[in-house]
Amino acid sequence: MFNTYLYRHGITNSSSKSRQEGPNNIVTNIPLVLFVPFYNESKREGIVGYVNALAALPELSLVLVNDGSTDTTNNILSSFQQPNIKIYSHAINLGKGNALRVAMLDFQLHNKANFIGYLDCDGAFPIDTVSLFIDSSRKKFLDNEILLCIASRIKLAGRKVERKEHRHYISRVIITLLGIRYTFMPYDSQSGLKIFRVNEGFENSLRLPFKTRWLFDVELLDRLTKKSSSNFIWEEPVQEWRDKPGSHLQMRHVISVAKELLLLLLAKKSLND
Repeated sequence: MFNTYLYRHGITNSSSKSRQEGPNNIVTNIPLVLFVPFYNESKREGIVGYVNALAALPELSLVLVNDGSTDTTNNILSSFQQPNIKIYSHAINLGKGNALRVAMLDFQLHNKANFIGYLDCDGAFPIDTVSLFIDSSRKKFLDNEILLCIASRIKLAGRKVERKEHRHYISRVIITLLGIRYTFMPYDSQSGLKIFRVNEGFENSLRLPFKTRWLFDVELLDRLTKKSSSNFIWEEPVQEWRDKPGSHLQMRHVISVAKELLLLLLAKKSLND
């Protein structure tokens, strides 16, 4: 299962005083690890600068996940030499959700992070926004009931949230329909920036492959809710988010998304009947 990627760097994060060596050289108590997925991103502008800026944030380690790219993405990722960056390169394309799932599972076999999150690589979340979200999440996680913090792209007064209309409408339709069957549904379940408290429930939620490519977030949240109370999610409205060109979700994928949506709704209905 785990032979679809290659290790490139190990996380050392020597600046973290809480980092300790456990049995069998397992690294324990890493404060926060963000997994960043990549697929054929060699032509996307600003990736190197964005990753470098992320790596400079305090008390943060990065795992860059190459999801079977067929261009030179892996060469770009291999150029990062910071001690708090680790790279996984999948030999085949698994889809964003399963690429992250496999990488997270294996990371936890060799390390022990306190909190794990994922962040889209396109730079739609500016570095300042990511930093503010991490800080607010750390405060919210002081409440042991909170298991997940979501960077919610709600367009409020005074916030700079710019979304393409068709993507926004598609998202709202999806959330509305899913809300019929999934009572936990947050406003922005598809947000590309989330942080999870790592516990047994979180790790168990990663054991089985996701059935969908575009709606894996919903599958993950559904698995978590089976072992948690309904108020375990905290949504934090972001200060800034801008839709970036080159998104892998295009209008031509609407049919695929609709099929996945129907699959989830029917599966949930069969469980409830």
